[in-house]
Amino acid sequence: MAAKKKSPRVRRPEPVAPPPGRDPPPAPVTGVTSGILRLEAPFDVDDFCRQLGETHLRASVPKAQVAEVLKRILEFMDFGVYVYTLVVLPAPGGTLDRFVVQLDRIQYHEARKVWVPFEERGVADNPFGPGRPGGTPGP
Repeated sequence: MAAKKKSPRVRRPEPVAPPPGRDPPPAPVTGVTSGILRLEAPFDVDDFCRQLGETHLRASVPKAQVAEVLKRILEFMDFGVYVYTLVVLPAPGGTLDRFVVQLDRIQYHEARKVWVPFEERGVADNPFGPGRPGGTPGP
């Protein structure tokens, strides 16, 4: 009987550790991750528009939907109650298939005649605003 030859051991590469003092980048919050499969929820313009009215808003928008998002933002601001600065930037990566839309609420400063960042002036259960019953300002 012939002696069996031992097959050479296959060495698996050891994982490479990040350099000391550097943390790995955080995983993206959006989407669902399961094993090696990552499913990202599709962007919904209506869901985005439901968030209008917030003081700060930021979303990653697919290129094909940027025009509709901008149209809806302008329609929302047309009422004059919520006015925003609007910034559109390319999303990280070099493909230009997504854009980051960032909104920051502003208000008109009557004395200075300029738009300034929005400041919350108080919240009240009174439908007439903060102050005494009937909407008259407090002393």
